Amino acid sequence: MQIIRKLEDYDNQGQGVFCTIGMFDGLHLGHQHVIQNTVTEARKAGGVALGITFDQHPAKVVAPEHAPEMIYPLSKRKKLLATTDLDVAWVIPFTTQFSQITGQRFLEDICKHFLPLKQICVGPDFHFGHKRSGNFQLLKIEAPRLGFELPEIQLVKDSEDEISSTVIRTLIREGKFAEVDRKLGRPYEICGAVIQGQKMGRSIGFPTANLDSTDLVLPPNGVYAVNVTLAEEQIKGVMNIGLRPTLDSAPSRRIVEVHLFDFDEQIYDHSIEIQPIGQIRHEIKFPTIEALKSQIEIDCLKACLLYTSPSPRDR
Repeated sequence: MQIIRKLEDYDNQGQGVFCTIGMFDGLHLGHQHVIQNTVTEARKAGGVALGITFDQHPAKVVAPEHAPEMIYPLSKRKKLLATTDLDVAWVIPFTTQFSQITGQRFLEDICKHFLPLKQICVGPDFHFGHKRSGNFQLLKIEAPRLGFELPEIQLVKDSEDEISSTVIRTLIREGKFAEVDRKLGRPYEICGAVIQGQKMGRSIGFPTANLDSTDLVLPPNGVYAVNVTLAEEQIKGVMNIGLRPTLDSAPSRRIVEVHLFDFDEQIYDHSIEIQPIGQIRHEIKFPTIEALKSQIEIDCLKACLLYTSPSPRDR
């Protein structure tokens, strides 16, 4: 899959373009359905399957106070898009200037550049353009004039429940991992780069890798058994999400840190994917550092037991 950042980076050489547009946060089963329709129709016609997305949520620019926490960072979204059989992904830098483009103009721009544009496939609740001026109704009106087809895609449901990024974010906050897995169509992971921490874990004998969780939606505070993917390596460990009340008297934000079993390598700036297996306990403040160390030893033992449990995901 080719990734482009601006229109000029791609020439479809006259092939018909079949396009889908969305944030694709989570790339859940609903997103997969829309993308698969796009790919299938492109293959039938010998055309190009194009996915259009944004480097950050539009609300982050136009209404920061209302911007949703994301399921995945951009790096993970691009990685998942590459598994979908799309030929091209256009990742648009969403800037203040771009936010002023109306839905009508954006539609005409892509029709002009991706000529001939054969199809646009989006969900029924899709909006785009300045002040959400573009929507499914606009696409329906303009399709005959601009010469593209607009299939009507029904929302994908799971046991009568809607599958959406908003619903999935709520489930993550509630720690309902099994339900999140079903709606994503894959195990849920917390993804990001390893950043410098205060090295407090190392000072008490349990070094941790701190994750850059900026703008990510997170499960409830607590300690979890986890599987961590680093490059091609799978490593077991325990993760803490929270404010570290025993170690930090004035926490400013929630921290995601993971202690990896039998691992002591320098991995700053490396991307890791953390799959929660099950929650071991809630976060609490201990009276002393020694009490915390004793509890972490117990946490590690409990984590090992969870790895062999048949259904630990929603505990």
